[in-house]
Formats: sequence, C-alpha cells, structure tokens
Amino acid sequence: MQGAVTTGHGRWRYGVWSAGFALALVAVSLLVVQAYRMAQRADAIRAVVEHASQVLSGAQALETLAARMEADQRGLLISGAPALERARDAEYTQAVAVLARLRTLARHDPAQRRRVDAAGAALARRHARMQATTRIARTQGLAAARAIFDPYAERGFEPIRATLAGLRDTEQQRLARFTAAAGTSARRFNGVMALGGFLAVAFLLVSCAALWQQFRRGAALRTALERSNALKRAVLENAGLMVIATDAEGVITLFNHAARDALGYAPEELVGRCSPEIFHRPAEVEARAAALSAELGTPVQPGFEAFVARARRGATDVDRWTYVRRDGSTLRVQLAVSTVRDPAGELLGFVGLAHDVTATEQAHERLLLSEQRVRTIIETASDAFIAIDGDGRIEDWNAQAERMFGWTRAEALGQQLSDLVIPPRYREAHLIGLQRCLAGGEARVLNRRIEISALDRSDREFPIELTIWPTQSASRTRFNAFIQDITERKAAQDAIRKLNGELAAQARQLADANRELESFSYSVSHDLRAPLRHMGGYAQMLREEAGDVLDASLLRYVDEISASARRMGALIDDLLAFSRLSRQVLTPIRVDMNAVINDALGDADLTHNPQVRIDVSSLPHAHGDPVLLRQVWSNLLSNAVKYSAPRGAQALVRIEGECDDDVVRYRVRDNGVGFDPRYAGKLFGVFQRLHSQDEFEGTGVGLAIVQRIVARHRGQVRARSEPGHGAEFVFELPTAAPEETSA
Repeated sequence: MQGAVTTGHGRWRYGVWSAGFALALVAVSLLVVQAYRMAQRADAIRAVVEHASQVLSGAQALETLAARMEADQRGLLISGAPALERARDAEYTQAVAVLARLRTLARHDPAQRRRVDAAGAALARRHARMQATTRIARTQGLAAARAIFDPYAERGFEPIRATLAGLRDTEQQRLARFTAAAGTSARRFNGVMALGGFLAVAFLLVSCAALWQQFRRGAALRTALERSNALKRAVLENAGLMVIATDAEGVITLFNHAARDALGYAPEELVGRCSPEIFHRPAEVEARAAALSAELGTPVQPGFEAFVARARRGATDVDRWTYVRRDGSTLRVQLAVSTVRDPAGELLGFVGLAHDVTATEQAHERLLLSEQRVRTIIETASDAFIAIDGDGRIEDWNAQAERMFGWTRAEALGQQLSDLVIPPRYREAHLIGLQRCLAGGEARVLNRRIEISALDRSDREFPIELTIWPTQSASRTRFNAFIQDITERKAAQDAIRKLNGELAAQARQLADANRELESFSYSVSHDLRAPLRHMGGYAQMLREEAGDVLDASLLRYVDEISASARRMGALIDDLLAFSRLSRQVLTPIRVDMNAVINDALGDADLTHNPQVRIDVSSLPHAHGDPVLLRQVWSNLLSNAVKYSAPRGAQALVRIEGECDDDVVRYRVRDNGVGFDPRYAGKLFGVFQRLHSQDEFEGTGVGLAIVQRIVARHRGQVRARSEPGHGAEFVFELPTAAPEETSA
C-alpha cells in the first residue's frame, strides 16, 4: 500500500515534473521562439535605422549641394566669375552621385523611389536652367541673365527642397514606426521572460544565455538609435544654416549653434521660454500677416501665425525676413518653415531653416546702384556711346547716339554696326580688325583717339572722333566706344588754317614794316642827329666867338637854338628807345625789386630837385625782365621828382609794394603839382603831356614807355591825382612768370 502510494506519488511527481518540464520546455521553447523573433526584429530595426540614416544623410547632402549650386549661380550672375560656374557644375556632378546612392537605397520602396526620381528631375531641370541663364549672361550680359533668373520660382530650388522634405518625413515616420514596434516587442518579451523564469528555473542558464544575447542585441539597437540621433544633431549643428524649431504653440524647442552665433542669444535663454517673434521686427510681422490674409483668404493674426500659416496648409513657406540680433543690429535672412508631424500625422511643431543673405542683398544693391550710375553717365554723356559684341552686333546705344546717327535705340540694338554707321569703304577693314582683336592680335585702334568718317540715317557722311576700349566678362569680349561729331571742329580747323595763312601774310607784311621801321630808325639816328649836332655846335661857336658883339636879344635867340636842338635830340633818343622796346626780347626771371629800385635811383634824373626826399618801403619780389623793369622805375621816379620840384625841400616821393593772390602791386606817390583826373587816360600816350614845356620839360614819351613795358609783362598801369595834391602811379604784375617773347 505504501509502495503503491509511493509509486503513485512518484508517478504524480513524475507527472508533475513531466508536466512542469513540459510546461518549462514549452515556456523555454516559447521564450526561445520569442527571443529569436526579437533578435530578428532587432536586426530588422537596426537595418531600418541604418537604412534611414543613410537616406537622411543622402537627402541632407543633396539639399546642401543644391543650395550651394544656387549660391554659386547667384554669385556668377553678380560677378561673372568663371570659377563659380565650374564649382556649380562640379557640385551638380556630386549631386548626381548622391542621387544614384539614394535610388539604390529606395529600390524596394516605390514611393520613395518616385520622390528620388522627382528630386533628380527637378535638380536636372534647375541645372539646365542655370546653364541656359549662363549662356544668356555670355550673350546678352549679366543684367539680362539676372532679369530672368528667379531662385524662388516654380523652377527654382524650392521644388527640390520640398521633394527632399517629403523623402525625409517618410524615412523619419518609418523610423518612428519601427521604434514604436521595438518598444511593444520589448514589453511583450519582458512578460514572457517573467513567466518563463517562473516556470523554467531548471533552464535558467539557457534562459540567461538567451537573455544575454537579447541584451546584446538590444544594446546594438540602442547604439544604432543613439548613432542616428547623433547624426541628426551633427547635421543640425553643422549644416551652416540657422535651425530653429518650435512646438505647435510657437515656443522654441531647438536653437542651434548657427542661430546662436548669428543672433547672439544663448539657446537656454530661448528654448522653452520664447517665441521666434523675439528676434523679428513687429512692423514686418504685421505686414506679412496682412499679405497672408489677402493671399489665403482667411484672417492671419500678427504674431507666430504669420510665420507658419502656409506651413500649416502643407506648403514649405520660403520668404525673406529681417532678424534683429540681441545687440539691436539686424541681418537679412531667407527663412524656410515646414511642419514636424508624428507617424500618425499629428502636428508636433515647426522647424525653420534660415541663412544670412545680408551680404548677397548688399552686393546686389551695390551692383544695381553701379549699373544705374553707369547707365546715367552713358545716357547723359555729351558724346555718343555704342557697345558691340564679338560678332559686331550692337549691344548698347545711348540717347546721344540716337541724335547723332538718327537711329533709335530699339532700331539699333542687335544690328550689325558695319551695316548701320560705317561707310562702305571702311567695312571690310572694320571686320578684319574685329577678328584680329578677338584672336589676340595687335589692336591699333584700341584705347586711343582716332578720327574717321561715319554715316547717319540719311547716308550723310560726317567726321567723328572715337575712343574704343574692350571689356572681358564671362569669357565674352565687348567693345565700347565714345563718339564725338567733329564736323564743327573740322570747320573750325579749316577756318584756323585759313586764318593762319592770313596771319602769316600779315606777319610778312609786319616784317616788311619792321624793316622799314629799322631803316627809318637808322635814318633818324644818323641823318637827323647830324644836323642837330651842327645846329647846337654852331650856336655854341657863335656865342663863344661873337658873344661880345651880340646884344641880349640875339644871345637869347642863340640860347633858344641850342635848347631846341637839345630837346630835339632828347625826343629822338626817346623815340628810338620806344621803337627798340617793341622789338626787344622779354627774358623773365624772379626779380628782387629792392635791388632794382636801388639801381633805378641812380638812373633817375634828380637834377630837377636835388633836395627831394625819397622813402622806399620793402618791396615784394616779382617775375619779369629786370632790365625793362629798371626802366619803368627810372621813368616813374624821374617823373615824380620833376613834378614835385616846386615843393623844394618839402618834396616827398613814397615807393610801396604789396602782394595779392594773383598780382604784385607797386605804387609811386608824390606831393607835386598833380593833374586833372579827367585827362588821366592821355598820360600814357606818345607825346601826350598835361603841362606845357615852359612849366616842365619833357618829351611825352617816358610814361608811354612805362605802359608798353608793363603791358608786355601782362600787367596794368594806372594813375590818379588831384591838381595841387600830388599824383599816384600804380602798376601791377602777375605773380606767374610771363613767357619769353619778342615783339
């Protein structure tokens, strides 16, 4: 009975153990199966994470290359640098390689493959558009290319960005789904592990081994996830763009390093605390809200909604804004705003990508201002302006060219210059010279003034003067020319040549007159002096030999004959001096007038009043001929002493000088008898005297000599006086030295 019981107990225990073993085995089996499934799922998730990371990295690289292509294209259209075109094409080649990798990654996902193909097609169209714009820049100029190149149009960069955004969103949603599935599997696995551990103590080692394996695979999954997150953080921090993300309510949740460096805010100051409105201009936000309200047909409130209204409707909103830095300074940015949604499509928030376009806008404004200035200069120039390309076709034609040639700008542009304004006999030479210049040969007509004939609309041929210079831009050669109608100048030159002929004839006549004058001077000097010497000599002999027998009246007659002979001799001397003055060569140097006046005091005739007092102030230097200027001082001093002689010992002559900006002025004042100012204009004429010979001796030539010398120095002389109150003579000389001249 006991054995039966024992046997039954043993059987029960065996049954229980068997049942327990079976249950444990089932549990272990279930655990093994579940563990195997989790391992496979972990491998699948790791593969998905790795795949998603590669797709996201490729999409980011493609977007960066496309953005750099846009930047290089804009730089090319601003500066025309060929290096930017080469850089753009190299970036397109790299982008094609990235597209090939993305197509390989998306080969099992038709929707993603279509997005990659769409991005590739959009990029190819954009590249073709850039190349077409570049060709227009070569043929029509940078301004024409910029006019048709719109980076924000449907054929611009935004279709590529939008397609890549869809590609990234799909990968991120797939990654989120697999991450959620991994969490669910982990929870299920933990439940099975708890049951299996309770039932399968006997198989603890096996279970521990399975758990350890699962743990390692879970660690690998976490590592992959951390790597993916690190990659996303690296992309955000090093993309070179300001990345600012918010939640659905507009509170900032992400503020990357580029945004921090550009705006001056630390991330901890803004994240979780502020809206992006803090670094926007309120007036700009209000204007944007009003514009969106009109565009979308629904009210958009000024504030955060002005940034995301378009994004809420599924579009990426790209626009330019003014950011206000922490220190109050501003910068212009291009901001692209899009939504962030969970796998279920629920709105999580918004992300904005911004890059600084301040320098680009400033460069564009400077370029426009420069072009406006050049255009204004060309249009307001008094000369005609024409520009042609390497084929000789007219590219520019200003208003003066319209007036000069009769063709309007619209009619002239695109026409062959040779057919429009070049006379037929010069056209072949023009074409040959143009080809020689393009081939790098000698350019004999460039960068210098040349004279040639041109045709106007009525086929009238007229003389012109033009200056041609070449310019290089984007591997193109352009020739520019300023043209002046010299018809009037040619007529003036002809008139001058005719006048020069007449002047030459007059010069010959003047030379003949000078020769006659020299002959007359010789006659005066020799033929007239001899009788005068005889008259004076015989009168003197008559007085010495017969003076005792002549009465007083006869002696007076003899003295009058002698005095008249002397006066006639003095007059002949003055006339000869005046005649020689006209032919004497003027040799100007810097003259010390103080030294000249000292020499002139020795030359002056002081016999009329030896008691006269002469005061000489310090005189400024002048430029002139010292010999002739000495004659001026001598004549003026002699004149002052003579007409102040009635004052006797009270006679006073003052000499002063001063320097103005462009003249040196000298004065000679006396306290003599003076003259009537009404006749001041007659003083400097030959033989013009305001006093009789009985009152004051003289020939009437001395002041005429003064006037002639001062005039030859390009100066002026004048006199003023009142009868009985003395006289003042003033002469002025220019500070610049006169040229060496002769009569």
